[in-house]
Amino acid sequence: MNDQTVEQRWSSKHWLAWLGWPMLIALLIWAISPAQQVALFTAINLQARVLPDWFWSALTLFGDTAVLLVGMSPLLLWRRQALVAAIAAIPAGGLMSVSAKRLADAPRPAAVLDMAQFHVIGPTLNLHSFPSGHTITAFAAASAVLAVILPGRHPLRTALLIAAILALAAAVGLSRIAVGAHWPNDVLAGALFGWLAGLSGAWLTRRFPVLWQSQRLATGLAALLFAIGVWVLLRRIDYPLGVAAVWMVSSSCAITMIALARRRMLGLSA
Repeated sequence: MNDQTVEQRWSSKHWLAWLGWPMLIALLIWAISPAQQVALFTAINLQARVLPDWFWSALTLFGDTAVLLVGMSPLLLWRRQALVAAIAAIPAGGLMSVSAKRLADAPRPAAVLDMAQFHVIGPTLNLHSFPSGHTITAFAAASAVLAVILPGRHPLRTALLIAAILALAAAVGLSRIAVGAHWPNDVLAGALFGWLAGLSGAWLTRRFPVLWQSQRLATGLAALLFAIGVWVLLRRIDYPLGVAAVWMVSSSCAITMIALARRRMLGLSA
């Protein structure tokens, strides 16, 4: 398994480089005026209608922590440390999300604009707009995974992987505007907070390798993810048009559990 190889240690310069670009996001948030905020929101929201509601519903569900973690379960077969890093990012991400929402107490678009001005998919939300929790989740996972797998040995493959992971996280953030739930600044702040939370998870797995190297913990994690996979299938979701995404991630989780069981039977390391 790739996790068993000797990883390159990050110096303080590595960490500072990864902490640098979120500061650019902070400047961008500061630079967007309230009037520009409304104009950007309505423009993005209305342009997003070129794609069907089920597409945005499915995409936004990947900002749901349970759905995303179940969807990441195949990492148990490939890069367990990356999955554990994403899980370890949850406390920091959750704390930043809850604290900022309560401190800002910002109204959502539905509480400010005439409903005829934009398109809403799923529930109509009014309170605690800043920041976007779904975007925090998506970028925390992206940051945690990238911080673990980089630097890669194959530049082209690594570049494509970085682009794919960041594109998916950004698309989840965009979906929050498309469904009418968040302002652009909410999404930018979610990306910033999520990125920092992901780095905290990556740091924890590097500082305490027992978190992902222990076979006993890995078995418990597999069982937990399987249970969550069943739960997300049975619970009510806020975006029923995106139910295909729930079935997809739950199926991938089930296949992962079968593959793990097969490895155990063959006496292979998991």
